[in-house]
Amino acid sequence: MRRYVVRILRDEKKRQALKAILSRSNLLTKISRRFLESYRQGRWSAIGGWASAFDVAILNDIVASDYFDVRYYQNSAGKVFGSAHAALSDYLQHGEKDNLRPSSLFDPLVYRYGHKDLADLKSSPLMHYFRHGRDEKRLTALDFDELSSAGKRAFVTGRPTVVLVSHEASMTGAPILACNISAQLAETCNVVSVILKGGVLVESFREHASLLLVTPEGTSGLDSRVLRERILRPVKERFGLDYVLANSVEAANVASAAQELGVPAVTLMHEFAEYVVPQTRVRDMVIGSQVVVFSSILTANSARKSAASNDFRNYIVLPQGKSEIPENEGVLVSTQLELLLEKQKSEKRFLVIGCGFVQIRKGVDLFISVAHRLAQKLGPKNTRFLWVGDGYYPDKDLLYCVWLRDQIARSGLEDVVTIIPGVDAKSLDKLYANADAMMMSSRLDPFPNVTIDAMQQGMPVVCFEGASGTAEFLQNIPQFKPLVAPYLDIDAAAGILARLATEPDFSRDIGDSLRAVSIEAFDMRRYVNRLIEILKDARSMTEQEKQDFEILKKADVLSEVSLGNALGKISSKDERVRKYLRFAASGIQGVDRIYRRPLLGFSPHIYLEHHPELNRPPFQNPLAHWIDTGRPEGPWFRQVLRFGQSGSPGLPPNDLKVGLHIHLHYFDILDNILERIKRNSVRPDLLISVTSQEGLSYVSSRLADYKRGKTIIKHVPNRGRDFGPMITEFGHMLADYDIVGHIHGKKSLEISEGGAVSPFGDVWREFLFENLVGGTTAAIDETLFAFAQDKNLGLIFPEDPNVVGWTENYLPAHELCVKLGVSGKLPASIEFPVGNMFYARPQALAPIFNSSLTWDDYPAEPVGYDGTILHAMERITPFVCEQQGFKWLTSEVEGFYR
Repeated sequence: MRRYVVRILRDEKKRQALKAILSRSNLLTKISRRFLESYRQGRWSAIGGWASAFDVAILNDIVASDYFDVRYYQNSAGKVFGSAHAALSDYLQHGEKDNLRPSSLFDPLVYRYGHKDLADLKSSPLMHYFRHGRDEKRLTALDFDELSSAGKRAFVTGRPTVVLVSHEASMTGAPILACNISAQLAETCNVVSVILKGGVLVESFREHASLLLVTPEGTSGLDSRVLRERILRPVKERFGLDYVLANSVEAANVASAAQELGVPAVTLMHEFAEYVVPQTRVRDMVIGSQVVVFSSILTANSARKSAASNDFRNYIVLPQGKSEIPENEGVLVSTQLELLLEKQKSEKRFLVIGCGFVQIRKGVDLFISVAHRLAQKLGPKNTRFLWVGDGYYPDKDLLYCVWLRDQIARSGLEDVVTIIPGVDAKSLDKLYANADAMMMSSRLDPFPNVTIDAMQQGMPVVCFEGASGTAEFLQNIPQFKPLVAPYLDIDAAAGILARLATEPDFSRDIGDSLRAVSIEAFDMRRYVNRLIEILKDARSMTEQEKQDFEILKKADVLSEVSLGNALGKISSKDERVRKYLRFAASGIQGVDRIYRRPLLGFSPHIYLEHHPELNRPPFQNPLAHWIDTGRPEGPWFRQVLRFGQSGSPGLPPNDLKVGLHIHLHYFDILDNILERIKRNSVRPDLLISVTSQEGLSYVSSRLADYKRGKTIIKHVPNRGRDFGPMITEFGHMLADYDIVGHIHGKKSLEISEGGAVSPFGDVWREFLFENLVGGTTAAIDETLFAFAQDKNLGLIFPEDPNVVGWTENYLPAHELCVKLGVSGKLPASIEFPVGNMFYARPQALAPIFNSSLTWDDYPAEPVGYDGTILHAMERITPFVCEQQGFKWLTSEVEGFYR
């Protein structure tokens, strides 16, 4: 009986089935109570009832396995236990929470955070492994001593130690570059090479490393906490650690781990953001690196414009030097290539080569199409195209390779196009010496090493515009522009190759020039020396962040409500400060693509404009600098009127003539506005514009009993959004009031993922109405009281937690100012009433209210998302106020933010 029950308890499916049966029936009483009691009390008295009957078998398995070593755990915990059961009880209740290891085979930190689906695991990681992970063959530990081995370079005292991270050790572009960087770094640094996936280049990395770590495949996806504690911290504690250089976005998690450890990190991004999935990895890379180095402006702009990052500033464009291909026994000399080159000697065809792993990004199909066009021009017997690279498996790969083979056959190119596996370095040099041109057919390719090799051999390289750093380099030099075809234009590419084939002088001259220019441009020693300078700059940035952290921690000014969720999950004030400093240093715009201000009333972008030295390394944080220099006054900081926080607010004078313009395209919002007005003592006239006859009828009926002031209702064209009615319809009337307000019935029709209507507009409208009309406070009364107290105050609008700026509206704003007769240079950085709702003295906005704008001056619906006269008008409102000699303030209502 006992053996049978234990077998059931050890099988997860059977255990769950038994549990379900027992929960629905009286069968538990039919099982030997004596067995269960003796099983628990006899074997698990130390746990004191912690384990359920259904965990007993698993707990016994754990104790009997090598995954729980009592002596090992006693050393980890610094305790002595009377039995294995007592040790396991302590581990499950205490040790696991502190990430203490129960044996060399299991690490709760690695198990929990090494698997993204377990990050929020509520139960024991060790028990989860025995229940599920064992069968799923999950990673259980990263043992530094087992993963590391000696390199062939000795550690030299006094030299800086650099961890160089390569995402893999395959014979491909990025690992080959990493190997070359390692060789140069080793001349002045101790190099610790961390390879996140093994391959044929492991021993080549060992040649130049003082220490080598090769981690299991998939390590690049581990949480930074695992990489920090199990890879970088042991290096730092045993050998010292000065810098981390991550080669590829695939290795960027290690850079993030370095940041958490206080070690400066630089990442070399060789990828286009378009094929980084998920794109949040680009954002994480930027935040986790002091500096990101791109090989071309093209790849930098790709990352900056990606959906995840939007934009950032901590980057440098630096094309790599020429890489030497490591000698490696794992790559065999190609007999196919030898035979083909032998055949080429006698046939003397125009030989075009292409290189790279066979995949759609490399455009092998386009390579074949160009071959077809060129064969039509020169004749098949005069044309040969050779692609060199692994991954061509037409009998297995039904997604791409099978179609390449079919394309070759249907185009009649069997004697023209050949695809062979990758070759060794000597064979590749021989190929370069015999080829006439390289066709780089990639759809997207940052800056392939092979194109640098080809150019330095004097070989013309033909490529597509906008597809690679190579094309960018060629286009920047007038002499080489003829080698670049329009994006994916195979006819144009074939035409360029035909010219190279039929005009030997042109081909020779451009090849000789390419050799000379590229040798000067792509020097590996100079490239690595520049990387060392960048690493040193990164160190100064890290030290600056540490100083800024202490300043902001002491000042305790970061606004939780203003920053909102922009920093992601926050567990402590210290973490909030650190994350804010990282986001601000990178220039990244938050997890929701919005840049949030750190403190209500403070404009970091305006502070930066007036302190340009902060835009240079070591990039001191604007808020920290402002606090450290005594919080100087200036346009970067303003008083925020805190409505409802000063006891009973003062009442505005009774003789103030107040007009409130309300534009109601969505007229059903009027009832909400009228209820909010009742919260105030002020009696404003209402000037209301609607865009439909239905709206006119609705508003007229609702205002029939309005007794607080005059009402004027106008049916206006649906043009100019809320600005058109305010200026063109009511501008001359509003100019006669002492104070005017402007609001509108804002709604959002944005659709979120899944097809649901976004609540974004409702939250925004609530935020604006609480500040401008009232609800929890008498916002209109408090606003008018502020105007009455300060005759120089010309404009009040809500303090928006988001920093928006000009976006695409600087030039339209300049043109609008000219049209309105507003002089003065527009500032580079601005604050404005986001959402375009405010109160103002008409004199402060006289150029706007007195303008001669007509309905035809406004764009017809649908209005563009940005860059129109309406977006420009919204942004120049505070500028106009200042040019009229008035100042402006912002307001806040506690509890209402967006």
